[in-house]
Amino acid sequence: MKVVILHLDGMGFDYFKRSDLKFVKDLPGCLFRIKVYPSFFGNEASLFTGMSQDKHKMSDLFIYNPSNVPFKNNILFDLLPGKFLKYLAYLYGYTTYIDINLPKSKYKKFVPVSKEQAHDSAFSFLTILRQRGFAVKHIKSKKFSFNSIKNEIMKNDCVYAVNLTYDKLLHKGGINKKIKTNIDSMIETLHKFLANNFGDNFYLILLSDHGMINTKGKIRLEFDPKNLYFVDSTILRIWTNNEHFRIQSKNIKLYESKILGSNYRYNYYRKYVAKPGFIFSPNFFQGENFVNGMHGYDDTLSNHDAFLLIHSPRYNARLETRGVIQNVAPTILSLFGIKKPSFMNGKVMI
Repeated sequence: MKVVILHLDGMGFDYFKRSDLKFVKDLPGCLFRIKVYPSFFGNEASLFTGMSQDKHKMSDLFIYNPSNVPFKNNILFDLLPGKFLKYLAYLYGYTTYIDINLPKSKYKKFVPVSKEQAHDSAFSFLTILRQRGFAVKHIKSKKFSFNSIKNEIMKNDCVYAVNLTYDKLLHKGGINKKIKTNIDSMIETLHKFLANNFGDNFYLILLSDHGMINTKGKIRLEFDPKNLYFVDSTILRIWTNNEHFRIQSKNIKLYESKILGSNYRYNYYRKYVAKPGFIFSPNFFQGENFVNGMHGYDDTLSNHDAFLLIHSPRYNARLETRGVIQNVAPTILSLFGIKKPSFMNGKVMI
């Protein structure tokens, strides 16, 4: 059996339904409207690991350190004693359970780590497939073509290809922008290739990890060097020793507040989220640049929803239903006959 997964980054469910993907619109299969909450930095980790964001806690590993280059991705590997624990931190990548609020005695420095470690972490469904003996290829590019993945399909049991075109252009132009690409004709060519070579023994899966809404304005930030920050596009996290420190703006709300206590370098932790349509500026991803489309922290907006379409020649109709993003990984594993691992809190949807 062959499984080909095309990840159309940034294409939300609503955009998918009204897009110009004429061949895909008529493709029979199971179409899921995928709830992504929150729709920001950790959704890709949820997609690969089958864990909700409150379980994998990936976003809690990344901070803004004022002593480093602004808006650099940082993780606390060097806080861990011993080579073995450092190796585990490297191995698990995104999903290592390291508490950012470590005691002063273990607080040393920050080491950069790539966001792309999510798909290679020990908890990723791609890693699990490899461990079970399946040949897996992960491809990430601004544009993929049929020719670029054809040979990989012949050599591997599962090919996971990520296309960044929609994410880039919808961030830049907003969700009303019509994007002209050859992705629909490429998928049609790919479908014919799979049918000709594998009959009805294949799955073609299309998915995304978030949608977007149009942005209306910026929330300007000033940084106090006494505090520690991580600024995502729509989420602001602050570690401080000032009990009375607050961010004041009508376009943000306090999402979480903790007292860490005197055993920690910073005694207080606060998480703020931007109201829908607003972004923090400057932030890790865009700096001070303005973007017209953005995902965010409001689960009531349907444009934030992602999608998952599972097609097989054995399907003769289109079934539409709902799910959440942590359901994607266990559902894909089930296609290979693999039972959901105990650490996943997502559910198999088919």
